[in-house]
Order: sequence, then C-alpha cells, then structure tokens
Amino acid sequence: MVRDAGRLDQAESLMLAFLRDHPDDLDMRHDLAVLQGQRGRWPAAEATALGLQAAAPDDARGWLDQAMAQVRQGRPGDAAATLRRGLAVVPGADGRRLLELNLSRLSAPDSPR
Repeated sequence: MVRDAGRLDQAESLMLAFLRDHPDDLDMRHDLAVLQGQRGRWPAAEATALGLQAAAPDDARGWLDQAMAQVRQGRPGDAAATLRRGLAVVPGADGRRLLELNLSRLSAPDSPR
C-alpha cells in the first residue's frame, strides 16, 4: 500500500524490516529487488537478488533480478553470464524459459552492450 502511494523510500524501509523478521520470504526478497530497481538503486537490487539466489538457487527470479540490475549498471556481459548460471540450476520449465528468453534478448544485435 505504501509503495502504491508512491512513497518508495518508506516502502523499502518497511520491506527491509519485514525481511529481518522473515528472511525466508522469497516473494518479499523479489519485490524488494524490483522496488530498489524502480528507485534506481541497482547495486542494492543486485545485492538483494544475490540474497534470493542464496536462499533459493532454483528460483529463476533471483537470476533474472540480478541480470536486470547488471544490465542497468552497464554490464550486459555479466548479465548474460548470470542468466547462463541460472540455466544450470533452475529446474522448472517456466523459469528456464524466462532465463532463455532474456538471454536471447541480450544476444540480439540491438541489445545494450
């Protein structure tokens, strides 16, 4: 609700506090990475994504969140490597499809380099 009202700084603080009490909430970790990205806080979003990967390496969202943060920081090569590492560990077809799609977008001639 705070996020929807546009108070992103307050929303981020509340999400971080929630995660201190509920560190295993993967949905909240992903939402936090997205919010940090919306705020342009890409290094923080990448760190949050790494936490999601550590907690659930088989969850494609952690790999996708990290790759997005890397692209936004001007590191498309790192993003491609991240997506490939995710493909090596994510078992589900839907998650793998998302990783593959994003990897193919990075490999496209008009993608950011």
